Amino acid sequence: MICAPPVSPCPSVSTTFGGVFDVAASEQRLRDIEAEISRPGAWDKPEALTPILQEKSRLEDEVGRLNRLKTCRDDMEEWLALALENEDQEALESLEQQQREQIIQLSHELKTPLAVIEGNADLLAEDEALTPEQREQVEAILRGTEQTRTYLLKIRAQVQTPLKYKRP
Repeated sequence: MICAPPVSPCPSVSTTFGGVFDVAASEQRLRDIEAEISRPGAWDKPEALTPILQEKSRLEDEVGRLNRLKTCRDDMEEWLALALENEDQEALESLEQQQREQIIQLSHELKTPLAVIEGNADLLAEDEALTPEQREQVEAILRGTEQTRTYLLKIRAQVQTPLKYKRP
């Protein structure tokens, strides 16, 4: 697979999209969860651990994807440096196209789980038996899906902006 996430001189993904892709924060939260589930008595109430373990699983997926994205970005930066060094305009245009394809792929990869989450949260929101606390949690999920949808729109807007890497 050819990777092509944003490369210099573009801002980093975490800066461009308001920190939504903050790997360090996600990795820190994973460490916090590990410490939390490792403490004595943590498993005495398994029902209390369910949301924590679900968050852990989600974060492990997220960190894996973000690390793959970082690897792709690093590869593209190397390829870009080589192309700039050789003043190879054709290679630069190819890199630009690969970057666009990678961003589109990432956007599509995020859309499907987002739709599943939003659909299930919508169904939950219709349940009149929800307690106020449960309703608040469902509304938080729906707000999160809307925020993520906004980030996806920003990603797509980024793809629509022509990028031309030229030697200064």
